[in-house]
Amino acid sequence: MAVSVVVVYATIDNVFFSIVSQQHDKRVAFANSGWTSMRTFINVQLLTGIPIVLPMATVVGGALGGLGGVLARPRPDRAGAAT
Repeated sequence: MAVSVVVVYATIDNVFFSIVSQQHDKRVAFANSGWTSMRTFINVQLLTGIPIVLPMATVVGGALGGLGGVLARPRPDRAGAAT
């Protein structure tokens, strides 16, 4: 899922490059990077984010799956319990 999000961002950044290249944060980062091609800079930044996003999304997904399993677990019937 995380890789799919990165692929979608890469597609949007390349298809709408004229709009993306006008974003202030991307322009400042590119100017400070020393790269000569803004398109290459943006794509490399997306690709270098995969090793960070993939494990993070895996941990978050596992935690949410575990939480869902705990919440969906059948609860003992307390109708006959003494109070």
